[in-house]
Amino acid sequence: MNRSLMNCSTMKYFMNKPWLFLPFLFVITLFFSGCRHGIQTGRDYVPDPDLPAPVVIWGLGDTESAAKAQQLFTDAGMKIISHWFNGPEEWQWGYENSGPQAVIRGHYDNGRAIQIVVWLHDWEEDHPGYLTGKFVQEDAARLARIWSGNGYRSDRLFFVLFSEVETYYNLPSLTREEILAAYKKARAAIKAEAPGARVGLGFGGYSWLGPGEPDLSPYEEILRFHSDIACVQHMHAYDKYELMCEQVPESIAQLGQYNLPVMVSHFKFWQDSHADNLGAQVTGRFVQEYLTGERLRKLYADGLRYWVFMAEVAEEQILPGTSEYKELVWSLRTHYPYPSSMAPDETTAGQLLAGAWEDYKEYQITAEGAGGFLRVGKPNGETVSEGIGYGMLLAVCFDDREIFDGLWQYAKAHHNQKGLMDWKIGPDNRPTADGKNSATDGDEDMAFALITADMKWGGYREDAEHLVENIWRHQIEPGTYIVKGGDHWGGAAITNPSYFAPGYYKIFQEYTGNPEWSRVVDAGYEMIARLNEKTGAGQTGLLPDWTRANGEPDPGFSFNYTYDACRVPLRLAMDAVWFGDRRALAQLEKVNNFFARIGAGKIKAGYTLDGKVVNDWSDVCFTGPAGVAALFSSAQDYRREIWEQTVAMDDPQAYYQSSLRLLSLLLMGGKLRNPLE
Repeated sequence: MNRSLMNCSTMKYFMNKPWLFLPFLFVITLFFSGCRHGIQTGRDYVPDPDLPAPVVIWGLGDTESAAKAQQLFTDAGMKIISHWFNGPEEWQWGYENSGPQAVIRGHYDNGRAIQIVVWLHDWEEDHPGYLTGKFVQEDAARLARIWSGNGYRSDRLFFVLFSEVETYYNLPSLTREEILAAYKKARAAIKAEAPGARVGLGFGGYSWLGPGEPDLSPYEEILRFHSDIACVQHMHAYDKYELMCEQVPESIAQLGQYNLPVMVSHFKFWQDSHADNLGAQVTGRFVQEYLTGERLRKLYADGLRYWVFMAEVAEEQILPGTSEYKELVWSLRTHYPYPSSMAPDETTAGQLLAGAWEDYKEYQITAEGAGGFLRVGKPNGETVSEGIGYGMLLAVCFDDREIFDGLWQYAKAHHNQKGLMDWKIGPDNRPTADGKNSATDGDEDMAFALITADMKWGGYREDAEHLVENIWRHQIEPGTYIVKGGDHWGGAAITNPSYFAPGYYKIFQEYTGNPEWSRVVDAGYEMIARLNEKTGAGQTGLLPDWTRANGEPDPGFSFNYTYDACRVPLRLAMDAVWFGDRRALAQLEKVNNFFARIGAGKIKAGYTLDGKVVNDWSDVCFTGPAGVAALFSSAQDYRREIWEQTVAMDDPQAYYQSSLRLLSLLLMGGKLRNPLE
């Protein structure tokens, strides 16, 4: 038998002799890591969250094809590399040689990401009962044992277990109950060897080829309580374009209802035509014509998170490194669904935001006292780095390069020896007595604005990289990875949750290639988890102005949700909108539920963490970010009300209020985007 992955001749063989095709089980083992990651063990490296969606995976056929195409993957900077092994014979034969052991070592140890896909077919006459016996009891656990034994992180290990007994040819060799029992045994065996591994149930695309929808009710228990991922396999067996356009979205929606990340696998992406494989032609057309714009957004909204494309080195196929391939990946990665705009319509939102920016420039940005540049000024003539950060961020969002450059030049003119702006500058254009160190929040906003400007206009990369590096060196506490208050103080002993900007850090990581930013993301979310456990934040979602990283208060700092902490929903919403981080989404859901119960017009300017009012007045600094938390709400009346309330609370002469109001409206209106997409 041909050892390439279920190629066309194999499929024809099965179609002609269906009685030979008994239940099959295959394992998708995914190790996710950035190409720049070095070897990290499970013990000394904090697990990453799920990769931001969508993740595009390119699968190689067999080891020979893999060797031929390896350079293409290296050149393309792929995050995932795949190898495939057919059946129990090759699986056993290849264990210590060219099989999983060698592949894992060859790629993981070189700092590359890897995906291993092992096909285990029960149709081989020499291996009767493979599904329920040998694999469940030995091979799944063996692979997990190899992985863990090498010190590799088990949280990067994904097993997707497939069975087609009921949905393929309805063969009587195994009952559905036997399949589910086998799945549970496999899951237990895997978890025993690699506790952090994620195991899920999968279904073949063939299930959706016939009339009607497959009955998933017998799998409810596993999908709801025993799966970490769900997969549907849409191979190149499709030969009707219209059918594929109908069934792929339906299958994603069906599996997505279980709140699991959905993987769709086995697409072949061919240029022009491939005479020997009509299904591959249909798949290529589907990828290039159907997977665009709002249709693609809808698939992601329904739960799609991982694409698996197949590569078997062939002249007709579009491979990594080509312009066609880059266009495909760009399309798939740029249509992740930004939550629907809360503005009543695009025209209204555009006019409102443009007018607000004109007011901001009139009342907040000045050349007076700026030393020949521009600054965001306060009534007493002082300037804070926070204001420069807001101004630069708004300027690049509104495509105002002149304002942007004037503000950035002012910031650079006031950099200290660490390459960070002194946080408060007096009317004499010098740092005030208490302003001679940096403030992390302002520097982060400037760095993000510089990256956005570089992607939009070009010419800012050197400044952006230097600023991000200086933030990393001086404003992230070594060892704990907690965000400091500035370059001279703060860390685990005292930190400001509103300085924690996980969406920025993920962009910093991708832009600069420093993988350690993921540690900062994890450390911040772990701090939030501790606050949820120890305080009323677990119910309200409200975080304090200042806290120790262990979730306990410092008596010298505010532990309420007031004028620092009100910015937390803005920071978390950026991560949720740009990357779909579940931790951000979970916290924002708490925040939204709390404020929705109060009502858009009754939100006050400060609360204790368990929801008691601290300041009995209203302020857009609280209403606007509360509105941002409603981006992910399905309560349309409340979304409309809090949008209208934020719009109405217009005080263009108030620096802090006008800054947070405009940033909130940009996010609520769908205008603050990830610059790298």
